[in-house]
Amino acid sequence: MTLIPPVMVAIGQCESGNRQFLDDGSVVKNPHSSATGKYQIMASLHQDVAESLGMDIYTEEGNTDYALWLYEKNGTRDWLASVRCWSSL
Repeated sequence: MTLIPPVMVAIGQCESGNRQFLDDGSVVKNPHSSATGKYQIMASLHQDVAESLGMDIYTEEGNTDYALWLYEKNGTRDWLASVRCWSSL
């Protein structure tokens, strides 16, 4: 079991309500961008890299694993657009 840092739990809450899927089973997506899943990973920027690492951002496990990989590499930089939300949680 992977330990999720508290800041990443807060980011997931702000980005998607900590949900990978909607009630109808479809993946949570931003209607105005390629942001996908629980951590709203930008598919247009990250899907190829995620796939090269063996991660599928359209699954909950893959979205979380890739978000943690990004966090380890870049800190919270990839989620600065929602910082006002998650920094207060």
